Amino acid sequence: MLQMCRRLMQGKPPQATLRWTQVLGDSLLPSPLSVVAFFLALHLRHILSLKRVVCTAVDQSELACRIAKKNASAYNLNNRVKIIWAKLNKEGKIIKGVKENEDTEDVLKEYDIIVSNPPYVRHKDIFHLQPEILLYEDLRALNGGEDGLDIVKPLLKFASKALKSKEISKIGGALFIEVDPNQPGLLEKWLTTQGKSFPLTLQKVHQDLFGKDRFIEFVKN
Repeated sequence: MLQMCRRLMQGKPPQATLRWTQVLGDSLLPSPLSVVAFFLALHLRHILSLKRVVCTAVDQSELACRIAKKNASAYNLNNRVKIIWAKLNKEGKIIKGVKENEDTEDVLKEYDIIVSNPPYVRHKDIFHLQPEILLYEDLRALNGGEDGLDIVKPLLKFASKALKSKEISKIGGALFIEVDPNQPGLLEKWLTTQGKSFPLTLQKVHQDLFGKDRFIEFVKN
């Protein structure tokens, strides 16, 4: 505890005080059914308590994946949690091993829920972030390009194919993502440019603890 307090006083963010084994190891997320998570910072203990959950987690950090796999094994969750080192390309396809230019069959299936905390900070705003974020966060997890949506838009394309439709799931699969407060309107406009056949609908925008639009819920028609 004293060591954690010292690290906080040094200006490190809370997640950095808990070390990689804790932050990246407390992986994945709660869900009623089949889930794909595009980040490795949710709690394994939730998976333990929800026996029907089967989760696929994707991260472009090889280190994050290695540590998450180790901790999943420690919780005896190897049969319910699959962790894949990969990333999205601009077309919304999963590229296995980050450097290999090929799809991975491991995530090409239908999901009930997709959850992601993608990079959404505009490139010009990166160096105006708080020091505790700029100094200790991986820039790959922050930089979303010119409008902050370089990863978000491909993610929507992926979700439009990977989520279950209402023909399979009564309410349709859902995508939950964290964004910048100015981006829900941009994404709503972007959806209109994809044509009427694009199967995702912006269902709801949820606010954070400070009353800012922070989380978007999309559903598949």
